Amino acid sequence: MSGRTGRWATAAVMAASAVAVVSPVTARASASSVGELAYISQGSVYVVPVSSDASTGSPDRIAPTAQPRGVTTASNLEASSDGTWLAWLESNPKTGSIAVVAMDVVTGRQVRLTHASYPLGFAGDTLVVIGKGERAARLVLKPKPHLVTVADTNYPDAVYPHGVIDQVTHSSKRGTPTSSTVRLNSFSGQHVSVHRYAGSKSLPYLAGELASSDGKQLLVEVGDDEGFYGTQASDFDDYALDDNSARTPLGHYATGSTAWQMNDGTFVGPDDVPWLTVYGSSRSGTRSDLVRYVNGAWQLVASDVITVLGRSDGYVVYQPGKWVLGKHAEDDVPTQRPTTDAQLWFDGSARSLGLTGTEFAWVTNLRS
Repeated sequence: MSGRTGRWATAAVMAASAVAVVSPVTARASASSVGELAYISQGSVYVVPVSSDASTGSPDRIAPTAQPRGVTTASNLEASSDGTWLAWLESNPKTGSIAVVAMDVVTGRQVRLTHASYPLGFAGDTLVVIGKGERAARLVLKPKPHLVTVADTNYPDAVYPHGVIDQVTHSSKRGTPTSSTVRLNSFSGQHVSVHRYAGSKSLPYLAGELASSDGKQLLVEVGDDEGFYGTQASDFDDYALDDNSARTPLGHYATGSTAWQMNDGTFVGPDDVPWLTVYGSSRSGTRSDLVRYVNGAWQLVASDVITVLGRSDGYVVYQPGKWVLGKHAEDDVPTQRPTTDAQLWFDGSARSLGLTGTEFAWVTNLRS
């Protein structure tokens, strides 16, 4: 595992065993507003005000609007970096219909996109979806809402403030993949190569990318992209996009025989410290840990965590839970199951939020 001598090396560290869990029953009078938290619980989207002591107000259910409730469900929650836009996927398993819904949080206006597969994320305040032919497309609101395909994108995995992050596979004359290049594709048509990875028998795939909302950091996962059924732990590389894409290998999170791979990720604090939920299976069963990269190593924050959301001011929301596998592992998609209340973490202490969710996003204040 590679050490780091740069911006994260001096980050404040608290060992996993020392992370304090604090009851939300505190001096509420001194608590300040943290913001509005959107979350998905049992297929519905809610928004709730959150205070710094983890106390919450009454949640508002905002989606799905289709009836009867419970038939149409929401998933794939995304928010713009300024919190003014929210997006999710609505699906009805009985009819097979799906639609991506984008909501202007300030005005309450909603746009339904029936020709999109799922929301990829927000590039600034521009929604990017996966559309026809598995191509990335951006939402343009004027003169009326429509989708515009992002030109020359291949296997789009993530967004950054100016466009889409994708990867291009290079093959030999015989058609055998030999390497892959991570690229930044801007909406203006510019393509910037971040790094070219040579293929190997052990780690032949780029499993995914994760960009910070400020566009300064890019985390690339290099692994076998097999999720719970992977045989090797993923490695991670950090790229400083504000410093000519300078690369820093971060190594892999390793404990025992578990082949850890990334499920979810976020950046925390002004220095964009990466936090990940990683999952995998071993002889002892299915596991999912919350880890962060500090002092040159991946360190455990909490065990049995299924999703995480961070902010630049240091607040983190994470959901304790487990992944549940079906009876026929290779044929079934594991599902997330919260086991206790979501936690609001700040400066080494975690407090119960009194709610559970499988996905989270910060939005602007709906009650101002």
